[in-house]
Amino acid sequence: MNKRKIVTLAVFVMVLIVLIFAVSQIILVLASHERSESQQTLIHDGPWSMEAIWRDENSSLYLISAKNDSIPDYYDVMAYIEVDNEWYTAQFNLRQNSTVVSLDSIDGDTYLTATAEMKNGSLLLKDINRLSDNILPESDEILLSVTLVEDPLPFEIQN
Repeated sequence: MNKRKIVTLAVFVMVLIVLIFAVSQIILVLASHERSESQQTLIHDGPWSMEAIWRDENSSLYLISAKNDSIPDYYDVMAYIEVDNEWYTAQFNLRQNSTVVSLDSIDGDTYLTATAEMKNGSLLLKDINRLSDNILPESDEILLSVTLVEDPLPFEIQN
């Protein structure tokens, strides 16, 4: 191969590398923007936005939102989970800069992670990863909806 062909090939490879890098950066920025919009929707329309009780269709998972006095317009969310006819309390957390939620024990153990999205005013949990046995019935998705206050609730609310 002569020197001119080698230089042309080297320039072509470098341009190709720069193009691949530029396209990958554009894809990352678009994905980040979409995640950010989805997270903002969760914060503004989900359990972190209002004082409410959310319940799944099996009544084995409740989310109870309570006003956080230190953060304006934000509600802490506690989860109440039925396992083998007993109720357990966990924190329901939205991970920073994502749409991943987790059920975390008061001691910091994670019971479950999932991807969350708002769907027709309800909270849809999907891509569920159970990290503890017997946490909620096996299913690919869990749909939680705002419910009227039941009297009495099947568990005692923890403060």
